[in-house]
Amino acid sequence: PILKASLPKIGIVSTLGYDFIHGSPAFQGLGIPELYHLTYAKQIEFLLDHLWKLTNTGHFIMMAIQEFIIETGTLHQPLSPPPKSHISQRLSTNNTWFGALHNY
Repeated sequence: PILKASLPKIGIVSTLGYDFIHGSPAFQGLGIPELYHLTYAKQIEFLLDHLWKLTNTGHFIMMAIQEFIIETGTLHQPLSPPPKSHISQRLSTNNTWFGALHNY
């Protein structure tokens, strides 16, 4: 929506294709970043920066990850999942609420 309003003000047709708007200037694009991708990338960068620097926010994030690991009963880090062959066996045999629900 913001591009539909702002492109005509700088003299560019608002119906210009996605590839031309967000494409690299090296390939005749305008080089305007995709706002959703940029926002999510900045959020991930923010989280990883806090985890790396071990700030108070980073400690809270680590606590949330550790609580997630305890609650789901997984033995791996959530950001690096186990091989697919072990997922169904682990989910059905662990002693968590998910295992209890599966056995119910």
